[in-house]
Amino acid sequence: MLSGTASSDAECFGGVPGFGLTGTTYAEAARTCYLAGLELCAEHGYAAVTVEMIADRAGISPRTFYNYFPS
Repeated sequence: MLSGTASSDAECFGGVPGFGLTGTTYAEAARTCYLAGLELCAEHGYAAVTVEMIADRAGISPRTFYNYFPS
């Protein structure tokens, strides 16, 4: 569980229509990105981390990253 209020990762990162991933698969991919970002921030500091770094660590392209986190 990623937060104290959600009962599951799927609730935190629910499937989004149009992305081709739903439920658990979407939640797992989004969680991988989220955790990669946390690790990189711990290693390099928040200001030094880029979307490209997070995407690389998560094994996806930066464009795919924006499917999970549009803003």
